[in-house]
Amino acid sequence: MADIAKRTKSPKDFAIDFMMGGVSAAVAKTSAAPIERIKLLIQNQDEMIKQGRLASPYKGVVDCFRRTYADEGLVSLWRGNTANVIRYFPTQALNFAFKDYFKSLFGFRKQDGYWRWFAGNVASGGAAGASSLLFVYSLDYARTRLANDAKSAKKGGGERQFNGLVDVYRKTLASDGIAGLYRGFVPSVVGIIVYRGLYFGVYDSLKPVVLVGALQGSFFASFMLGWGVTIGAGLASYPLDTIRRRMMMTSGSAVHYKSMFDAGSQIIAKEGTMSLFKGAGANILRGVAGAGVLSLYDKLQQVLFGKVYSGGSVSMRKSIQPWAQALPFRSMPAQAISPTYTLQYNYERGILADVYLPLSQHRLVVPAVLYWHGGGKFAALISIIFKNDALDLVNWTTSQNTGLNEALRQVGERLSIEPSRIVVAGSSAGSYLTYLAAVRAQPEYPLRGVLSMYGMGGNFLIPHYLQRKTKPFFRGRPLLDPTNFDELLNISRPPAVVNGSVLEYGTDGFPASPRMLVTRVMLQEGIFLDYLTGDPGLSERLRLLDQPTVSDVPSQHHVLFPEVGLTSSFPPTCLVHGTKDSAVLIEESRALHERLIAMEVPCRLFEVDGAEHSFDCQETHDELLDQVFQMVQGWLEQS
Repeated sequence: MADIAKRTKSPKDFAIDFMMGGVSAAVAKTSAAPIERIKLLIQNQDEMIKQGRLASPYKGVVDCFRRTYADEGLVSLWRGNTANVIRYFPTQALNFAFKDYFKSLFGFRKQDGYWRWFAGNVASGGAAGASSLLFVYSLDYARTRLANDAKSAKKGGGERQFNGLVDVYRKTLASDGIAGLYRGFVPSVVGIIVYRGLYFGVYDSLKPVVLVGALQGSFFASFMLGWGVTIGAGLASYPLDTIRRRMMMTSGSAVHYKSMFDAGSQIIAKEGTMSLFKGAGANILRGVAGAGVLSLYDKLQQVLFGKVYSGGSVSMRKSIQPWAQALPFRSMPAQAISPTYTLQYNYERGILADVYLPLSQHRLVVPAVLYWHGGGKFAALISIIFKNDALDLVNWTTSQNTGLNEALRQVGERLSIEPSRIVVAGSSAGSYLTYLAAVRAQPEYPLRGVLSMYGMGGNFLIPHYLQRKTKPFFRGRPLLDPTNFDELLNISRPPAVVNGSVLEYGTDGFPASPRMLVTRVMLQEGIFLDYLTGDPGLSERLRLLDQPTVSDVPSQHHVLFPEVGLTSSFPPTCLVHGTKDSAVLIEESRALHERLIAMEVPCRLFEVDGAEHSFDCQETHDELLDQVFQMVQGWLEQS
């Protein structure tokens, strides 16, 4: 698979995504608002009867719809929706503020032990949820009170208790103070913990049992399992939702529940256990209706804007994700004989990933090799593409929710990939990205291995990158006139991306496009690091030092140097390099090999005598490549 990185968002892009996410949330919440109000009315009807706000119990969802429409009109079905929509924006902002902090506290990975990962996931979700709720809970309270402010024609004089959102705050603060706005807060937090615990626990337990045999890799089976677990976890935690909303309903009344336990025991004693589940059916119906509208709206965004802005209910998106939004990329026609298809991840950059399927049918989950191709294929995107790709990769591999882990999970659901059996590989500049991935990635399971074919990135501080060449160095070909490439090498005004293939050669074997020669010019002039880091003059400063080390490089660029992050936990590594490589010198692989051996990391270096760059395109090396692939296969087959 090719690099499928995600770029860091600019403030403008973030603001657009944030606002469009709000529009998406508003669409989702507004479309489901009538069912949401019916659910709240049924859920809290007994409290409303006690307060004289409802003449008689509802007989079900249909009866509640009919009576509400008859007594209050069609528009009343959206009562309380404004507070629900407004709540999205501070909630999202708070999520951005809290999620990374709590992940750093509880962010265990599965290789740290399943139960530590499970407990950390539940704890981080509960802590982040409680922190966000602390700021936005009053809006949920106001939404609940407005939605349950029924206008009964038979009882209560047909008068509403509240005249709007502001009136809810004013009257509650006057009668109960701040505490009135936070009734039910504790069961809300407990409900988050219970839901997350059940969701992750049940899903992880059922997935290896249910999704086997004929159901292995089935979209529909994956959707049904995810939706079933979502509904199950929602039903199991639903009594806590009922308790918290019943506690909300007592603000402004003479009698309050003493605690969530007191509320639960009184409700069960007077109304029965099933009273805790009133409105659960409407809640499930709301999820289905909202998911359908949301998927249609996402499709509309894709057509209009070329991307989807996320928003709306998290649980709603989880329930439809395995089916309606199973993969965050677009299928494209593949050009290969073997079973394959091409995926496009980043629409702005046009980054592609080719997924090659097994040639034979299989029933078991399969391993995967994540492969980055060489930098020559990026010729149309120069001049600072290496820096962009490297930073994209770092961001993508270190992201917990939208990067490597999410991509492997989503692709794995479709292709039955085993996330604990992943090897990263690359060739030439792609090997550099591979090293960064192995150093920076935080996957749920440790990577099984690293394969590098004539890879750069083992040591960027050797003369090959820093010194100007005065005689032919690349395959014995004449030096190039750098003045012919001034426009292409302009860092302040990089050239536009061109369409069509630039990987074409004339009859004389010379590249058809000058863009294909840019990297060679960088090496010839000793300025490659200027373009890797985006720091003009860096190469010149390092050239003045006798033996520069990475400590001589400004710290803001260290993330681009693989050796900075090398530790003894680096995956087992296989390096393959030709001794006569003139594009990427074998000294780089030798330097990396020495570092890894010193750290006691399993590493083997295959030195191919007399071989140049891209030697693996020649059939004469099949025997060597068989040895290499047997090593990779061994990594993947280890239990």
